[in-house]
Amino acid sequence: MMIRRLILCWSLVLLSLWAMPQSYDLEDIYIRDPYILADSESGWYYLYRTSSSKNADGVAIGGVELFRSRDLKKWTGPQKVFTVPEDNWITGPVWAPEVHYYKGKYYLFATLNSHLTWKKKKDDWPAYTFRGTQIFYADKPEGPFLPFDRIPHTPMDYMALDGTLWEEEGKPYMVYCREWVEVVDGTMELIELQPDLSSAVGRSMRLFCASDAPWAPDDRPSYVTDGCFLYKTKTGKLLMIWS
Repeated sequence: MMIRRLILCWSLVLLSLWAMPQSYDLEDIYIRDPYILADSESGWYYLYRTSSSKNADGVAIGGVELFRSRDLKKWTGPQKVFTVPEDNWITGPVWAPEVHYYKGKYYLFATLNSHLTWKKKKDDWPAYTFRGTQIFYADKPEGPFLPFDRIPHTPMDYMALDGTLWEEEGKPYMVYCREWVEVVDGTMELIELQPDLSSAVGRSMRLFCASDAPWAPDDRPSYVTDGCFLYKTKTGKLLMIWS
């Protein structure tokens, strides 16, 4: 009996150590589409990345996890903050998660993916799959993030991705990319959001096409827009960083 108790105690100790957040240098964290929230409310930096898991049926469900840091050098984590609800419009992997603090709440902008096709593809062309950016909300940067609805904020009939938040003259907007797979010449789009970011208002407005960039070559079969992010300089110029 004593041996069993000792084994149980050691097992609990090992499990608690395994469950503790680990410490990492930034260069040791593998991540695509990185986004860091500098949270003035808590004094922490939060780094978000995609993290899928499997449900009881073995189906992969998209999700997001975070690392946090005081100095942008040493990071602890990961900590799971979001799993796509299984009754959502699609539940596949999450791309390019961003978290924005806006009017007292934290909003996760997540691009959701699936293998479901919505129209027949051309020969030698990628499949037209459902893809769009959906916004989720939470009271803390650590989540849990909850849905407003089961549908995306971007138009359902668009292959959309990489949505980000911008406020102009008191109105919130989402700027996002329309996939080159669908339109050949990828576009950057703008859509107004409700004051609480719960849904979109009206239709999207095209800002520009990928081929409008003066450095874009003229002999390409397609042009891509990816990874938009907006920044206002101290001189008042509004810049967009994008790929």
